[in-house]
Amino acid sequence: MFTKLTTVLSAAALSLSLATTPAIADSKKTENFIAAAALVTLLGLAAHESNKKKQEQLKKKQEQAKKKREQERRRQASNRNQRRSLPLSCLQTFRVQGGKETAFNETCLERNFKFEKQMPNQCRETLWTDKGTRRVYQPRCLRRYGYEARNYY
Repeated sequence: MFTKLTTVLSAAALSLSLATTPAIADSKKTENFIAAAALVTLLGLAAHESNKKKQEQLKKKQEQAKKKREQERRRQASNRNQRRSLPLSCLQTFRVQGGKETAFNETCLERNFKFEKQMPNQCRETLWTDKGTRRVYQPRCLRRYGYEARNYY
């Protein structure tokens, strides 16, 4: 943009000077005009190069910021998946009065799942087993909240 403006201004200055000077011009004035026009052109080129470098730097910064945002988005998605993936080893079967019940053992989750504190309280229950009471999370309830059991290696 700056070069276009410089080109237009130098062309206008040249046309005005040619129109207002007599046909027989002083050679010193012509030399001064040519020197001034060359100086304006050089300044325009320098400004254009400077603007070009700034544009390249800005584009590079924008690309880096975009890449960083994409990495952050992927990291957050990975964390969301980790928060919703329960260790399959914590899914245990308990003997209760009237049969068996399968649920996630709370103490196992506390040891093996770092997001246990963020799990929904609505899914937490107390089971009365043949070995005493156990705090557990019901798998069906957890599935409604987006949790699933996965093998951890």
